[in-house]
Amino acid sequence: MLKNFTSINLNRLIIIFLVLNVIAKIFFISRPIEFIDSVAFPDDTYISLFLAEQIAEGFGPLYGENFTNGFQPLYVFLSAPFYLLFDSDKIAPLYAALILLLIFDCLSLVMLMKTTDLIVHNKYANMLTGIFWVSSPYVLLTSMNGLETIISFFFIVSSFYYFFKYRKTIEGGHSVRQLMVLGVLCGFAIFSRIDNGILAAVMLVLIIYDKYKNREGAKGLIYSALVFTLSVFVIVLPWFIYSYLYTGDFFQSSGEGVRFQNLSLKNHFSFISSQQLEIVLYGIRIILIKNFSLIVICSLCLIIILLRYRKTTVQELKKRFHYIFPVLAFCLLLFCSYVFYIYGMWFFKRYFFPFVFLFVIILSVLIDMVLTSTPDRKSASGLLIFFSAAILLINLTRNDAKDIFFNSNSNSGYMTIGKWVSENFDDGTVIGSMQSGAMSYFAQNVKVINLDGVVNEDALAAAKNKRLMDYVREMKIEYIIGWDANIDFLIRESEGFDKTDLTKEFTIAGFKTWEREWSVYKVNYQ
Repeated sequence: MLKNFTSINLNRLIIIFLVLNVIAKIFFISRPIEFIDSVAFPDDTYISLFLAEQIAEGFGPLYGENFTNGFQPLYVFLSAPFYLLFDSDKIAPLYAALILLLIFDCLSLVMLMKTTDLIVHNKYANMLTGIFWVSSPYVLLTSMNGLETIISFFFIVSSFYYFFKYRKTIEGGHSVRQLMVLGVLCGFAIFSRIDNGILAAVMLVLIIYDKYKNREGAKGLIYSALVFTLSVFVIVLPWFIYSYLYTGDFFQSSGEGVRFQNLSLKNHFSFISSQQLEIVLYGIRIILIKNFSLIVICSLCLIIILLRYRKTTVQELKKRFHYIFPVLAFCLLLFCSYVFYIYGMWFFKRYFFPFVFLFVIILSVLIDMVLTSTPDRKSASGLLIFFSAAILLINLTRNDAKDIFFNSNSNSGYMTIGKWVSENFDDGTVIGSMQSGAMSYFAQNVKVINLDGVVNEDALAAAKNKRLMDYVREMKIEYIIGWDANIDFLIRESEGFDKTDLTKEFTIAGFKTWEREWSVYKVNYQ
């Protein structure tokens, strides 16, 4: 099978996996939008695309009564032209957004394989990266979630690729042009997701370390740091100005909204508590489960290496660790920022998606060590076939893979509640909701007010002051629609809440969203 382990053409390999990747993703995108909505779209998808529509129509980032900066700008700005192209159509822009994400998904695969190529000696080690990406239901559902996740991932991988490439080529030195390019890539990473400020910080430390290692003086260190930092700000500064002009704030309020919801859910727990430990363990669990196939193969490779070359393994791993460490540092800082500050456990699946990159890097190092230490071609071919089959078997037998292929429930997403509200309330009705994205997107005949604070700073301020019910009345909200957990949040964050403040009208029959029922409550003003 493998005539020459080092002669395989990388570009040819990339093209093969790109074709397979496009086929897999097009198969998914070609499904009815109701199905895609049920298995992939969170409510935040519709918040982002509603704001894209508002911007396209010239209203700016207007959500309800107020302007908001509670969104990731690059994806929203890139999606805005779809609403000019398709006018009042609500469905076509969703498919257009998925095509946009497919493009970034393919670009991410290219950059992943190019990055691993910098690391490996045995070119066939790249095959496992492609096989994992094409077959992973986690990758598919995350990249096609109607959000910025895969765009952010592309710029993360691109930034590391560029850094590794020139660090390897010039042994730690960086020219002004290279620092500027790296800064621009990190700037776009932040523009795509604000938490990639962590990426820029890691890169800045690495640049300073390289300069220090090369015995450059303080002047050189400061100059390099300034060039990189200014290049980052060239990209993100227009967004900060845009945000400030509309909202009076430079940074997004959405993170604080998510944090407050989680604190409320856990009764505003202390840092040292069982609830904090629960969040940390849940974060670890999500990372392990979602990257299970990569972790299994990495473990098998490590066992093989230890059994064969126990003495040289540590030394060889040390040589390759300069590729693993920067990605590991970024991922650990990202992990800590969410499990110790932002929280939002329900979003951990997408927040921790960059760990895919970390495990791909680790796998590339280990599989390369296994294959290059196996001189017998038949044995090496057998190992490669075994590892490939194991990845495919694990990925394609997961529960989320079954959802992609066998889920017959096409009305269990957020689209259903959005359309139901549009069809069942009179024009102009004022509705409040904690999960308001799909209602805002599909029910534009009514007025939807966000109550969880993610895209409404006034609601967040009211909740922090325990007067959320007062805010509901100030906004003249007539009905509140939500899950039981949403109503519990309203009650907790409303001091002096009385059971007569709301009257439960009914629980909506015929559909659930993520296995949870929606209920309609009437706001009482007597």
